Amino acid sequence: MGTFAIAGLGNISSRHYKAIEDIGGEIVATYDVDKSRNPTVDTFEELLESDAQWIVLLTPNKLHAAQIRQCLDAGKKVITEKPPTLSFFDLHEFDIEDEVYTISQLRYMEGIQELRKKVIKDKGYNVRLNIIAERDPIYLANWRGKKDWSGGLLYINGIHYFDILTWIFGGVKKIDYVRWFGDFKVQGRVELEQATVDFNIEIATDKPNHKSLTVNDTEIDLSAGFFELHGEIYKDMQEGSGIHVLQLSRAFELIDKIYERKN
Repeated sequence: MGTFAIAGLGNISSRHYKAIEDIGGEIVATYDVDKSRNPTVDTFEELLESDAQWIVLLTPNKLHAAQIRQCLDAGKKVITEKPPTLSFFDLHEFDIEDEVYTISQLRYMEGIQELRKKVIKDKGYNVRLNIIAERDPIYLANWRGKKDWSGGLLYINGIHYFDILTWIFGGVKKIDYVRWFGDFKVQGRVELEQATVDFNIEIATDKPNHKSLTVNDTEIDLSAGFFELHGEIYKDMQEGSGIHVLQLSRAFELIDKIYERKN
């Protein structure tokens, strides 16, 4: 049980509503700048003044870091959609003692958990990551298409996948090459502690979704059950074993190094 307040009432909020309902939580306040979404309070400050134990941040990415700090200063626990910040440096403004958790649902996929158990003591894996995210053109017409607001391709999309790669195979040792094709497609090869990874990540308006991770000769479908895992994440956070934002450190380091290769 717990009390929650939600900032940001866009499409993704429905998954959080259901997850809170599934754990028997209560939503005591909601906020959004778009009043047509019928928030219960008018300002973010009013949200912080509510009786909520937890603040759920579903706001644009650029706002997360400052809003997390406001929540902590108000004595609240925080659940934030990824990314909590837009750089490795800013991520380390937070301490491990800060109760700030993030949504990294791919870690909860059965195939990913089984893979991590196999890999944890071995090295020398060959990995292919192929992510094509089909999106309506309007998806990038708002704040998501502005790098200073969203963090660009690797923070609005790639963070999901670089998180599980670095969680399973360890931190980055070397970047062999990176090729950018505009702002929303990138390919490359990186060497992690336990694997060499070839990757393709893109947001496309003219291709169907395809999300797969191939380890040696075994392919894992990364789209299966992707949207049904929030309830498990909330349960773990309630029990004090959620995914702390600093657990994303290796993914953030990798993302920032790939961005360094973008002209």
